[in-house]
Amino acid sequence: MSTDDQYGTPPTPSTGTDTPPAGADATPSAAHTSPAGASATAATTASGSTKQGRKRVDLAKNSRTARAWSAWIVGAIILIFLLVFIIQNSDSTPVQIFGWEFSLPLGVTILLAAIGGALITALIGAARMLQMRRAARKQR
Repeated sequence: MSTDDQYGTPPTPSTGTDTPPAGADATPSAAHTSPAGASATAATTASGSTKQGRKRVDLAKNSRTARAWSAWIVGAIILIFLLVFIIQNSDSTPVQIFGWEFSLPLGVTILLAAIGGALITALIGAARMLQMRRAARKQR
């Protein structure tokens, strides 16, 4: 299989015997087809049409595994930045919450505050989605 076949482009015929001469009718006959032409036609039929071949490659590029791999890489990069941030902000800071008092590194304190804010935002968003679903059911 040539490189072009992977991308769905049909192989080009190597000889001019596949094309009828000028002035001949456009329907192929046994005299005009060669074994090379038959193999090119079989390869095109086996791999599907040009559009289907390109679609197959696009699906491979946009598969769940490819997206998961990309997300994993982005997550690893973000984790590295967070670790550098926490290491660089390691000064101990006193924290008081609900009567408790303890000390944490500044980077960890800011990270925990950001996680808490994200969780509160997610809870409010989930409550709003439930509210909208109930309203949609009542309208049916």
